[in-house]
Amino acid sequence: MTTEQTSGDKDLVGDGGLQKLRIGNLRGGATEQQIRAMFLPHGPVQFYDRPLNEHTHRPGTTAYVEMVPAEAASAIKALKGTRLDGEVITVELSEPLGAWAPDAWRGPGSPRPRRIVTPQVGRGERP
Repeated sequence: MTTEQTSGDKDLVGDGGLQKLRIGNLRGGATEQQIRAMFLPHGPVQFYDRPLNEHTHRPGTTAYVEMVPAEAASAIKALKGTRLDGEVITVELSEPLGAWAPDAWRGPGSPRPRRIVTPQVGRGERP
């Protein structure tokens, strides 16, 4: 996925010139069909993803859609703060991982070493 900046605004444009949007504060009952139908007046959703909660294995409270940039901007303006399944949802540009957690991955050759925790023997803890 590539990132382009135009006239001071952040435009996150993915492969094929699509913008990725994040839809937040979704309830478990909100379906893909409902979300696609909300966005349809602004343009077709090219890609939809709603990751499962890693603990419950149920749909999470966030979904992602990809749309053509002009249609995505229209959808953000129109749908931010609307209600879906009884909850006020958020609609915004999706930030790439590197934008909010630049040091999230500390692989081999990382400039900062990983923190190593060693057990303390003799202080009531078992090794």
